Amino acid sequence: MEHRLGIILGYHITYKAQNSGNPQEMNVSAFNLSAELQNIQRGRLYEVTVTAFNSAGEGPPSPLVVLRSPDGGK
Repeated sequence: MEHRLGIILGYHITYKAQNSGNPQEMNVSAFNLSAELQNIQRGRLYEVTVTAFNSAGEGPPSPLVVLRSPDGGK
């Protein structure tokens, strides 16, 4: 098992609509406990991975998670 040394500076989030070839990316500070994905469509499935990074670079990505955006209905 590889060990990544150093203080985590932030997280690199990659997400894309399922069955779409255009991933979007964003970085958030390690101090953030949550993040809001930008430019998403209501009621659509999204594939999301998260990678921690430090001064040495990025670690391995998280397992892929599939999420559905809120549909905005009541």
